[in-house]
Amino acid sequence: MEKVIKSGDADFTGAQGGSADLTFSSLDTEQVESIRRTPGVARTAGQLLAVARSADNPFFLLFGMAPENTKLAGVEVVDGRLFESDSDELVLGKIAAKNLDVDVGDEVTLNQRDYKIVGTFQTGSAMQDGGAFVPLDRLQDDEKKEGEVTMVLVIADERIEDMAAITSVSEISKVDSGMQMMDFLSGAISFLAVVVGGIGVMNTIMMSVFERTREIGVLRAIGWKRRRVLKLVLGESLILGILSIVVGTGLGVLAVKYIMTFPAAQSFFTPDYSANVFIRAVAVGLLVSLFGGLYPAFRATQFAPAEALRHE
Repeated sequence: MEKVIKSGDADFTGAQGGSADLTFSSLDTEQVESIRRTPGVARTAGQLLAVARSADNPFFLLFGMAPENTKLAGVEVVDGRLFESDSDELVLGKIAAKNLDVDVGDEVTLNQRDYKIVGTFQTGSAMQDGGAFVPLDRLQDDEKKEGEVTMVLVIADERIEDMAAITSVSEISKVDSGMQMMDFLSGAISFLAVVVGGIGVMNTIMMSVFERTREIGVLRAIGWKRRRVLKLVLGESLILGILSIVVGTGLGVLAVKYIMTFPAAQSFFTPDYSANVFIRAVAVGLLVSLFGGLYPAFRATQFAPAEALRHE
């Protein structure tokens, strides 16, 4: 998303504040012209964003722009040429071209309009490379949004007041309130997963402790101190956590690879396998294991040797 809003030579992106979704943002010709005349603005380029259905992707993104402004959006043609204004031509992202199995010179139907592919491009953004850039006037006609754009790419020396100026992905919520809901749900699901994981560890270690009550009693009878019993149980809990981290990481990577086989996912997401992601996963896994094993370890230290030896 950040690569889209700060694409190419643009310093930042302007859009309608408070939109439920970025695709619902709407700026008319008068607003765009007002932005262009704002002191400190060197150049602007309107862009209309629309969602179309392709052969195997119901969420195919179309970016409507004037051909002379595509460089501002980071479009770099790698094969063929740019489209011409007022034409049924488009340039297709490299990801989209691969998913649709088409090439320069072929035709593709989007929004019930037949477009001729005159070039392919890459920007480095999955959202853009998984879609297509088309003439702005054609997309405005198809979407029945004459004179409207979704956002304005701006080259300026300063921020523009009275407009939702987006300079980083953290500010997307200014024009996409749905993103706030997604962030909240993501955090809630993560918290729930951590709580359930902790309870699972606690139950597993607790069962292990009760099944080995006599063993713990023997260890206490031959001189093991409570602190040593505590270390034993917590050590087992951490070992369980480490094994879970290895298995969970492997399953997570496999799940991501499976998800990325779908063209719709390839058009929006790029997997992030950075070291920071795995470091956080390991840290959370070890903490969950440690805290999940605290209560069973404490209970194990409370066994009286005589009672533990009589346990059946």
